This record gives sequence, structure tokens and C-alpha cells, in this order.
Amino acid sequence: MCGLCGVRQLCDEYWSRVELTNALETTGTETDWFDFEGTVTKQNGARSWLLAAMIDDASFLLRTSSETVPFKVGDHLRLLNLHREEDPEASLPIGTLTHVSEVFKVIRSD
Repeated sequence: MCGLCGVRQLCDEYWSRVELTNALETTGTETDWFDFEGTVTKQNGARSWLLAAMIDDASFLLRTSSETVPFKVGDHLRLLNLHREEDPEASLPIGTLTHVSEVFKVIRSD
């Protein structure tokens, strides 16, 4: 039920179990939506970014609908409700920010 929780962006226990490789596998029975926590590693195009997962160090391509985004390279993000996409020309898994997606910048106090 954690995936339906309204405050999962705040829950470290939830994020300790979210793995990108599992979220992006297409099985036909999986949902087309997933959550992700990781770091923006580089801008790939005007509306695409490369991100590295926190847990399994997998990478994926994040596509946005706008060139203006609320994050930059180096930011640690928690992204909710990304839409899984497939592109035969892309070598990496793809997640897309949509109108139902949410972006949270994680700021750690050490």
C-alpha cells in the first residue's frame, strides 16, 4: 500500500525499497507508472535528463514536457508518478514527467 500513500515522498523507509530496475521492467502486468529517487547527472537534450538511482545505481532517461524544470544537474530528487515509456532508439529505460507527476528536491541535513 506504500505506493498509494499520500506522503510517500517523505518516507525514507519507502524509498529504501524502491529499485529503478524493478520499476522499469515491462512485464505486461505491471503498471505504467513508477516512483524514482536519484540524482540528476546530466542534461541530455532540451527536454531530457539522465538520472542515476540511489539504490541500484541504474541510470534512466527522464523526459519532460517543458524546457523549464524545477531541478538542475547534481540535485537529489524524489519523483512520483513517472510514466514508463518505450523507445526502440533509446539505450536506456525512459520515464516521463506528466501532469500527474510530482518532483521533490531532497535536501539532507547532515
